[in-house]
Amino acid sequence: MNRVDRQRWARPARGYTLVELMVTMTILSAVLAAVYYSFFRAQSSARRTERVVDARQGSRAALQLIEREVRMVGSGWGRIPIYGALNGSPMTIHALVPGFTTAAGNDSLELLGGWDACTTLRAPMTTPSSGSPIPCDSTTGFRAGDFVLVTNGSTAHIFQVTAVPNAPADLVHDASSIYNMAGGHTNWPVGGYPTGSRVYRVTWVTYKVDATGFSTPCLTRRDQGSAAQVVATDVSAFHVWYLMQDLTETRDPVDFNGIDKIRPVIATQVADRGSPYLADSVWTLVRPRTF
Repeated sequence: MNRVDRQRWARPARGYTLVELMVTMTILSAVLAAVYYSFFRAQSSARRTERVVDARQGSRAALQLIEREVRMVGSGWGRIPIYGALNGSPMTIHALVPGFTTAAGNDSLELLGGWDACTTLRAPMTTPSSGSPIPCDSTTGFRAGDFVLVTNGSTAHIFQVTAVPNAPADLVHDASSIYNMAGGHTNWPVGGYPTGSRVYRVTWVTYKVDATGFSTPCLTRRDQGSAAQVVATDVSAFHVWYLMQDLTETRDPVDFNGIDKIRPVIATQVADRGSPYLADSVWTLVRPRTF
């Protein structure tokens, strides 16, 4: 076959048609869309899993903190009532203050304990008057703004320190604090508190849910007189159950002296756009050492 014949029988060269290019691009786009969909779905799932893990770890850490402080409530005075003043009116609280709202609502929990600095009276404290400071053997570990509790073992009264002079070793509690105003501090013991009565620096904390102050509902811990600190995020519910000495359980105990154990429950709920909620909860059961 000569050259002319080869050219006659050779297949004419041509490129891709527009239709072929469009089909190819359509298939490629579909493949890329599937790849990107899988990637973003996996990324979203990983992000949700990370949030669930973070929420669970945060709630467990918060629960450990609550458990430790519940175990120590009332250290130094136990179940005896604490008498004080609030804006010139009498106030009576206990080492543990339940905060039930409604069956569907969140609870709060107030805890008071003397697990920090403590001292004794070097002289009798005969009056709760804000003009008479608390005479102590030592003021080491005490500072202005602290809450202090004076007790003889059967009665207890709480004050807020407004100044700690270098000498003598007194804790000043003037009326500039709403917790020292005249009109409160009822049931003062006859003759006052004798020399040697215990004086405790009180840690007074409140746990409650804040559903508006942060991007997600959070469980907060607040030292009385200070700003609240977040201890757990993505919290959907905070319920505190009380196991009574008669073996019943309630969130709204009537008799404080009947409380045997406390069971706080932290429920978390992680939401993501277009996906169902992921719910979890943690709880513990603890008995205060002084109960």
